[in-house]
Amino acid sequence: MDDFEKRWARLRDQLGAEARGEAQPRLCSQRTLFGIKSSVEAAIDQVTAEQEERAQRKLEAERQRRREAAGARGAEARGGADGLAGTANAADGTVDASADAADGEDL
Repeated sequence: MDDFEKRWARLRDQLGAEARGEAQPRLCSQRTLFGIKSSVEAAIDQVTAEQEERAQRKLEAERQRRREAAGARGAEARGGADGLAGTANAADGTVDASADAADGEDL
């Protein structure tokens, strides 16, 4: 007996028990039976979709903010966006001024 036949057998047994008074009748909406959403379910789905969209936008904004912050930190580590000479030492945060010293500038 496949799954389809098992379902019909259970349904037949349940309906028989209800008809004989051995079991309480199960209530079933025809909307549920045929998969038709009620107005409440449609409203809930719409609110859920809006919340998911807001959460997605917020997550994307946070990712973009982190990318920009990482880019700014990278530019500072490379000497800044304005072309300052020298490189950042990641270990202690000092700046190597050997490039300035090579130009003959006093530090």
